[in-house]
Amino acid sequence: MNKFTVLAVCLICDCVLTIAVHATTITVSNTNDDGPGSLRQALIDANDGDTIDATGVSGVITLVTGELLVEKSVTINAGGADVLAIDGNASSRAFHIVSGETATISAMTIRNGHDDTIGGGIENEGGATLTIINSTLGGNTAGSVGNPEVEGGGIFNGGTLTIFSSTVTANTAGGISGAGGGIYNGGTLTILNSTVSANTASTGGGVHNAAAATTVTITNSTFSGNAASAYGGACFNGGTMQIANSTLSGNSASTGGGILVFGPLQIGSTILNRGEAGANIGSFGEVTVTSLGYNLSSDDAGGHLTSAGDQINTDPVLGPLQDNGGPTFTHALLRGSPAIDAGDPSFTPPPRHDQRGRGFARVAHGRIDVGSFEVQRRH
Repeated sequence: MNKFTVLAVCLICDCVLTIAVHATTITVSNTNDDGPGSLRQALIDANDGDTIDATGVSGVITLVTGELLVEKSVTINAGGADVLAIDGNASSRAFHIVSGETATISAMTIRNGHDDTIGGGIENEGGATLTIINSTLGGNTAGSVGNPEVEGGGIFNGGTLTIFSSTVTANTAGGISGAGGGIYNGGTLTILNSTVSANTASTGGGVHNAAAATTVTITNSTFSGNAASAYGGACFNGGTMQIANSTLSGNSASTGGGILVFGPLQIGSTILNRGEAGANIGSFGEVTVTSLGYNLSSDDAGGHLTSAGDQINTDPVLGPLQDNGGPTFTHALLRGSPAIDAGDPSFTPPPRHDQRGRGFARVAHGRIDVGSFEVQRRH
């Protein structure tokens, strides 16, 4: 090891030690918009690596002086989506994570946010990394009269975004070309054990995946009742998309009620249950749709599902979107559902649990079910 290597190692160790020494927990003690004890003040005071603890606060933080700017790499913990809400007051988005920062938002509701252009609830800039856990984003809007470029009613993601065990619901990207009612993805998006429901846009009611360099991975999740006036009720895919062990039900659009495919799509062990309008999989031109098998579609899925175990023109026999246990709503498989025990027979965990999480085995009786919900006891 030469002296330059030794010096570099020493400098790295010194930096790590400095970060560890200075990382601290800042406690939020009230629901004021600003001032001492507020979440806004905690974000101003924070250093990289700090944790902001809002678990002792309940009620609503109503934003009256604009968005909460996240300019440091921090973790923000609250007491639960039913305990603390950040309300944008229909005048600003809730959070804005700037490029170069890494943030985690846990156990809160983000609601009633608004921006005229992008990210009604949250903007995650290019180069930023955001993880959302056990939270709800609902009733946020993007768009204004005469503005044709509207992206991300709930969230605009330009960087890296992970959504885990959360709900994105009833968000809107307005205007004649509003894209991504729930989420607009211009970077890398991962959705795990989550529900995306009742979001609306012109394209990509649930998720709009923008272009060739963007990627979306959806696992153990539910897309329900999303709507697009033009393309892609649940998802519009202009980049690369992978969907596994998920349920898409009751989504609608003029074309591609479930998914509108412009870029490569891989899909496996997933339920596609057609909504009021638009085929489960729609496409324009020559596209690559790869079935990984063991999918179940209520229509012919545009002829794209021809692999082992695929079932087409088959009613999945689902219950309504409701509380079936766990932190997010799901569609249960009802008695006689052809999705029961019809998944990939070679599947082995992980994941160990279905969408609902701990207490709900992913393989309950010998063979995995199709979709995000696993029947725990035989009917």
